[in-house]
Amino acid sequence: MPNEGLSFRGDSPQSFEDVLVALKQNGCNLLVTGAVADDVTARATRKLLGTPTEPRERVLALTDSAVENPVTYLPGSIYPHHDGIDVLDYRDVGRSANTAERSDGGTPRTLDAISEDLCSTVARRGRDTAPAQLRLGVVSLHSLLDRHDDDAVEQFLGRVTESVLDASGMAHYHLRLPDDDPAVEALSPLFDARIELRQLDGMIPEQHWHVPESSVDTGWVTL
Repeated sequence: MPNEGLSFRGDSPQSFEDVLVALKQNGCNLLVTGAVADDVTARATRKLLGTPTEPRERVLALTDSAVENPVTYLPGSIYPHHDGIDVLDYRDVGRSANTAERSDGGTPRTLDAISEDLCSTVARRGRDTAPAQLRLGVVSLHSLLDRHDDDAVEQFLGRVTESVLDASGMAHYHLRLPDDDPAVEALSPLFDARIELRQLDGMIPEQHWHVPESSVDTGWVTL
């Protein structure tokens, strides 16, 4: 993963490299936390979706109505109309606690229907791909938690994360809350690792990886 713009430092960088290789090889789901600005969220998503020069099957799922320009979440030179990318626009999901009106004017969709749609897209994009070739980004879980009860969101995540693992893909899900927020603690067991984001005044955004099954810790490093 360092070849995709993610750099790490610490006492045992090779050990963390081994952890990353294992996550990519087996497929993984990553929870991205931190009360950061939209541009930091977009920066993290671009990096996690992979550099444009690498062959990837990418899916970007938008549920947050605050996202104004989806293109800013895509790696440079990649646009929604290109091959190898699906941008799924569920930003209307916030209009109701139970349904989401489709942006194309179609029939309103339940959260279950959205997960079915997302899982089928992941399965199609992930067919016959190498480990970690499929990349999924979900922006954001915060909007879903605002409009749906916790059990519904956990069921949604259970279905989507399983579909990613079935494809040996690599997915990340933004939850723009402080890392010590109770919602983060509640959802963390559903994920393989957690990436905490921050941006101190006037500084470059940083990330801190937490991998529960490993004792290796990145500390704060440049995003």
